[in-house]
Amino acid sequence: MMDEPTILTQLQLARLYVGEGKFLHAAQVYRSVMRSAPFVEDAWLELSRMYFDQKQYVAAEKVLLYAVDQLEHKDEVIFLLGRLCVATGDRYRSLSYFRKLLARERTLPRRLNVLVHYNVGLLYHEKEQWKLAEHYFRKTRGLDPRFPHVQESIAELLLRRGAVEEATVLLESALSADPYSWIAYYLLGLARSKSEEWQLAFEAFANAIDRNPNEPRAWQMCGEVLLKLHQLDESEKYLAKALELNPHLTEAIVGFGFLALARGDRRQANEHFRRALKRDPKNRKALEGERVLRRTMNQ
Repeated sequence: MMDEPTILTQLQLARLYVGEGKFLHAAQVYRSVMRSAPFVEDAWLELSRMYFDQKQYVAAEKVLLYAVDQLEHKDEVIFLLGRLCVATGDRYRSLSYFRKLLARERTLPRRLNVLVHYNVGLLYHEKEQWKLAEHYFRKTRGLDPRFPHVQESIAELLLRRGAVEEATVLLESALSADPYSWIAYYLLGLARSKSEEWQLAFEAFANAIDRNPNEPRAWQMCGEVLLKLHQLDESEKYLAKALELNPHLTEAIVGFGFLALARGDRRQANEHFRRALKRDPKNRKALEGERVLRRTMNQ
């Protein structure tokens, strides 16, 4: 059995090895601690995280499953097993682990309780179960109003169901807390667009670009809003940048279709809409573009 000073020294050595990229050495030290003092939670958690960060998910899971048998306090281990299942795409098992923690949420440490609720919200969001996702995101915000990006997560769901005013209030609150959040500005631009406040929408999307210039959706939305403002040449620049960043961005291709329509070039508009629908046959904006194009041809 190791005494406490030896355990601390060994853990510090293992962390040093991790920092230096000597992962095999670190693993040997962690396992030495785990054999001699299996009750030391840090050794199990840190070794599993090291494997997780290296995407050695099988090794990480083995460590965590052993830890469940060895440790008296298992909540952190169960949470990491849930996160591991998210990383490997096994959302069913992930939810089962998180639900074990939710069953005793009143006794969970506050930080862990918040993380569990947010991660469950993310899982339901991925499953497109919007009401459940919103419920868990709101619960997260109730537990920790300052939790990163939770207001943006709720606002995105509000916009989906048309609650534009409430979403706008949340996003303005999010930006007061974090003026550098590109996603908050992007969502605010969507909210302003739904209200047809085109100039305000452009300003919000432009702020999103300032904070994350490599996000093609913000450039594409700027291009769409500039079309609404009848600034065709400027719109083309933003749409072109969106496609430069992501040549497969269907919405930007559709944007070029509407730009061609605005310039009276029906042939080119048709080409863009067809190209977009070839990529995404159910694309709502491209289908609308074709309908608009047919109407103009019949006039």
